[in-house]
Amino acid sequence: MDTKAKVSEITGALSKKERQRVVKGVTEAVDRWWDAAYLSDSENPFPGFTPGAAKLARGDADLMTGARLLDGATAVATRRRVTLDVLAVKRRAVGVTAGVLLVLESGDGDKRYAVRGTVQLERDKAEWRIFGYRISAGPEQPRKEKKR
Repeated sequence: MDTKAKVSEITGALSKKERQRVVKGVTEAVDRWWDAAYLSDSENPFPGFTPGAAKLARGDADLMTGARLLDGATAVATRRRVTLDVLAVKRRAVGVTAGVLLVLESGDGDKRYAVRGTVQLERDKAEWRIFGYRISAGPEQPRKEKKR
């Protein structure tokens, strides 16, 4: 499943081409984390994190990985969304706060979980790296049907 990503706000100026690069790079960084931490059994669940953020995330493994949430069960992503607030200086993106939402469904389809919050990213050469986070994770409530 592809991650839906969009820019919500830009502080400063960015060209359309640079905006597209930022969306792609930030989405790739978040996807690497989600894939390693929630959707596979990776030895490194925090690729693309700075060393300090990875150390903190290891201490928050019950929250920042599927270890507690999924309790060993397999899961598939049913929603992946990233919304970017970008800080640009001299027409170059230097920082991003990304709102994130990952909805997971257990392999047997009887449980749904959501991982949501924000991650802060900085550009390290050509790559975006997560240096901070505020994440919550738990059971996902079923969506209410819209009445017509």
